[in-house]
Amino acid sequence: MLLIGSSGVAAACALASLGLNTRSLGTHDFGVLSLIQAFVALASGLTSFESWQPVVRLGTRMPRRLPLTISCAMLLDAIAAAFAAIMAIIIILLSAPFVGIDSEYKGLAVIYSLCLLAGLAGTPKGYFRLRQEFHVLAANQAGLAIGMLAVSLALWWFDAALPAYVIAFAAVTVFYNLSLLFQMLASIRSSGSRLFWPLATRNSKKHFLLVTKLSIGSSVLATLISSRRHIALFMVGHLLGSSGAGIYSVAAKLVTAASRFTLLLNQIMFPEFIRSASRIESRLFARSVAKVSAVALFIGLLVASAGGFLGEPIIRLVSGQEYVPAARAFGLLLAAECLGMASVHFNPIIQGAEGPVPLIRYQIIGSLTLVLTGWWAIQSEGIYGAALAVLACATVAYIFTACHVLSRFFFASNGYGEAVK
Repeated sequence: MLLIGSSGVAAACALASLGLNTRSLGTHDFGVLSLIQAFVALASGLTSFESWQPVVRLGTRMPRRLPLTISCAMLLDAIAAAFAAIMAIIIILLSAPFVGIDSEYKGLAVIYSLCLLAGLAGTPKGYFRLRQEFHVLAANQAGLAIGMLAVSLALWWFDAALPAYVIAFAAVTVFYNLSLLFQMLASIRSSGSRLFWPLATRNSKKHFLLVTKLSIGSSVLATLISSRRHIALFMVGHLLGSSGAGIYSVAAKLVTAASRFTLLLNQIMFPEFIRSASRIESRLFARSVAKVSAVALFIGLLVASAGGFLGEPIIRLVSGQEYVPAARAFGLLLAAECLGMASVHFNPIIQGAEGPVPLIRYQIIGSLTLVLTGWWAIQSEGIYGAALAVLACATVAYIFTACHVLSRFFFASNGYGEAVK
């Protein structure tokens, strides 16, 4: 409940920050800021590891080796953070216009990319989740959102220019990541445990490889899911310019507020579904999956329908009349997000039985659908076309994933429910 409450606080603060930033910067500068943030987020996703998952998994199975597991996960985070920053800076310097960022803003993009060096929060999230200390995660999540809101309010009050926004937001992100890391280190020290250099012995190297293996598949999957909005935004920026990207980004960021709950559901349901599979008979587990799927899809349709009707007044209220053209795009992007929410419980089921490869395959198919349809749709329909392409991507991924689970459970005699265990 604490994480759900903090997600609500984060979503509310994000909406307030969005209103301040859009009104202060205008469509062009807000579009530039959004493109820079999206590029850095994508670079982080492409190079980061879902290190929280092996911390939870291995910490549950092998509690005595938890310090070694944490040491391995921290090294992974550090490697990923350094590589992400280097890769982001190189790509920005060589090909910024291809992602919609004009050459004159390369310097700002490089400055914001430096915050990737502090991307060390993955392991602490897994550590506090394993220890059931959700209040720490909730406090940090709410603190980040409140910090962003306070900074946005100050920048709006002083009518700051775009460079001030880039530097201030990067600083808040760095502070959030490092504060969570230091809290974990303090907790480990107070418990009397100590960390190890994970490459010191042959056994520790093997454990490091195990942690890496458990992290990579989930990382690729998470990146493919989150990259849809970024890729669509880059295409909008490249084809329609920074002002078009600013208008589209308002719709995307409003939907991102809802996606906070999708991420939370994934992190909570991943271990819970695995535990349920080990306690419940396979046939009953299959029935519960079918019921959850039907209810989740029905709720998703209701939310998407409401978003279609309320999109224009919501955008006018949050960001002003200048961004009202994003209303139709908001409805479609919300529908795409609802499909993701309706299928989030499929992920731990497939991963528990077969690993992440089937999910990665289906998300790649969805991403290809986005790129192939988006390029044409944006040129003919503008930002509405970009939202249509994102919805097509989400629909394809949902159909493949749902059919995969249902065919394994109900049309095959291979004991899929047992495999999840």
